[in-house]
Amino acid sequence: MPITFLRQLIRFYGDSIQSLVPSFLEFSIENLVRDQQKLREQMTQQIAAGWKQGPWGGGAFGALEEQARNNMAMFERAFRMFSPFKKTSDEAGLVSAQDDLAARSEADLDSLRKELAEMKDRLDRITEPKR
Repeated sequence: MPITFLRQLIRFYGDSIQSLVPSFLEFSIENLVRDQQKLREQMTQQIAAGWKQGPWGGGAFGALEEQARNNMAMFERAFRMFSPFKKTSDEAGLVSAQDDLAARSEADLDSLRKELAEMKDRLDRITEPKR
């Protein structure tokens, strides 16, 4: 049992509520055992009903199977996002678009460098002392 639960239980035994604690715990344990038995019976019935309709053909397992498929699809998509070596067609298109953008940016940067060099030359000519 958790230590915090045991500590609280010990604290109850020094209190005025001390006489109620044992009967309450006994009542709680009996309810837990009874509910656990009901749960076992219900699970057994659901499993039997699911297998009667076929192991993967519906019944209680149809919803579980569908959820498992959805989870696997989600995991596959997530793993694809973190896989740098395997590219899908969408990812390949994205990479080529990024490459095009980088090439255009480099060309724009080159033209800006040329313009800056020309402006520097003009400024040098303007500010050059006349002889």
